[in-house]
Amino acid sequence: MSLNIVVEKTARRLVAKGSDGNICIRGVKTHLFVTLLFVVGAMPMAAQSVADLVARYEDLQKRARSEKNFEKARPLWDELYATDQKVCGTPLPELHDAWATEVDHRKKIQLADAVARAAIMQINTIEESGKEKQQELLDLIVEVATDGQFQQKQIKIDKEPQQVAIQPIHTIESDAEHDWVIRRPTADRIEVWLPRHGWLFDTKGALVNEARPPRRDGDGRAWYGAFLPDSRWVTTDLFADDKVLSFFSRDGKWLKELHGDRLVPQQKNNPSWSPPTIGWCRSVRTGDAFVASVGQDGGRGVALVTWNGKHRVLREWNEPWKLCFPRDLEPKGLYVSLYVPSDDAKIRMTREEAGHGPFVGYPVYEAGAVSARIPNGDTFGFWPGSHNVFIVTEDNSTSTYNAFAPARRRSSIRRTWFYNDDGSFAGWIDAARIADTDALDGMIFVDRKQTLTSVGKDCAVRDVLQFIWPSGEIAQPERIFPEVRLGLFVRNEHLELAHW
Repeated sequence: MSLNIVVEKTARRLVAKGSDGNICIRGVKTHLFVTLLFVVGAMPMAAQSVADLVARYEDLQKRARSEKNFEKARPLWDELYATDQKVCGTPLPELHDAWATEVDHRKKIQLADAVARAAIMQINTIEESGKEKQQELLDLIVEVATDGQFQQKQIKIDKEPQQVAIQPIHTIESDAEHDWVIRRPTADRIEVWLPRHGWLFDTKGALVNEARPPRRDGDGRAWYGAFLPDSRWVTTDLFADDKVLSFFSRDGKWLKELHGDRLVPQQKNNPSWSPPTIGWCRSVRTGDAFVASVGQDGGRGVALVTWNGKHRVLREWNEPWKLCFPRDLEPKGLYVSLYVPSDDAKIRMTREEAGHGPFVGYPVYEAGAVSARIPNGDTFGFWPGSHNVFIVTEDNSTSTYNAFAPARRRSSIRRTWFYNDDGSFAGWIDAARIADTDALDGMIFVDRKQTLTSVGKDCAVRDVLQFIWPSGEIAQPERIFPEVRLGLFVRNEHLELAHW
């Protein structure tokens, strides 16, 4: 476990119940890190083996995490940080050798992260001309993240794709600056949104309703709007940063608004705590209420809101996923600290990334026994009905990559890595996850040739196919719903709803 994550979790545990969570946590973390940075400079570097240092680190970590008294815990954290720096300060060849020979899983994870961080620090000192050396160090980071089995465990697609004919149903406009937001709010509805236009379809492909938010200078805060199955809808940000949830009838008539402060009230002991913007909102799976997140930087909290305005703050961290359509709510949190629960809600997977500095672009993922720092790590989650996990990486090093373009035009290389619930690396595929199989016994991945491959939890390839338009051209899937044989496909910069 990386030190950043340990400090984050410990800071949250030390915060007293009923105190201002976000501010107090930030204060504890700041106090810890400022103290630790001064201590590291003052401590002598004793001549110790890497194995001794890792053993000492583990002992200190257990003691520091179990200590309830902050004043007593602080010197343990001081020494823990200094020990961690000694491990990372070990010459990289020696550190790599220690990792390669370690057999204890927890110690090997600690050494793997130390190797990765040491390699990242070296990458950041290499001149632009030293591409070869940079690649060697990146390969080293991949090696320790995959237990040296990255190349051997590639899931290769040797089958010729079956061609599946699709028929267009409805054309959806595009936006040069924004991606479409696509959701499955309930079992019988699919919705698509842009800042100024929303579409609601049933699972036979029929258009149920359209929405046109009367925006002034707002853009909908990246979620744009949300339908109920009966086609009534809500949005926010009609005026930029308006901090209200606006309700509209089926025919687009404005009805009322609820201020974010009412949905998740401000804590009395902290008047500056997180402005009450509506961070995201969507229908619950039963279609009779909305789930709305309020606040910035990870949010004040999440509320359940009925159409008549009744609302309550959700208390359990995994409640939003329980309320929403299964496996359709993406990871949530602050952009540098995201999380998502397993389908049984028993464990959660986290993604932690530095907000600035050399470790940006090298997030750490954790879920049970899984812990890995992965270059270019992007979205993530669990296999259906399992504690095994997947992580999609996005390589932005292509010459045509444009970070400011919508995702469909960024030209990045996307791959998916897999880990078993015991922490072992299971394999990877040169494609990105696009959906679950209709039986929820695997997942479907799409590659740069628009080939879709279904893979089981055992990493065995099952079906391979390509969708084909009536004209004979290969279709580019954006989102598919296999159990109802519907999909949304990018075509000539527009989005097409189609069936097969």
